[in-house]
Amino acid sequence: MAAGQATVEAGTDAYQVTVSEVTGEDRDRVWARQVSPAPGFSDYEKKTAGIRVIPFLELTRR
Repeated sequence: MAAGQATVEAGTDAYQVTVSEVTGEDRDRVWARQVSPAPGFSDYEKKTAGIRVIPFLELTRR
């Protein structure tokens, strides 16, 4: 994230992306979508409560 950019490789395709952190209400909305099909993430969040917030990064193709 500190670099602000990265290369994504998917199969034989590779492309540049801009990296930004999703925060606030947007992060909460993304988090809810993530834990719905994978409740283990919710358990992990409870274990790290008060220690860290699990970040979500948005990758935008350049």
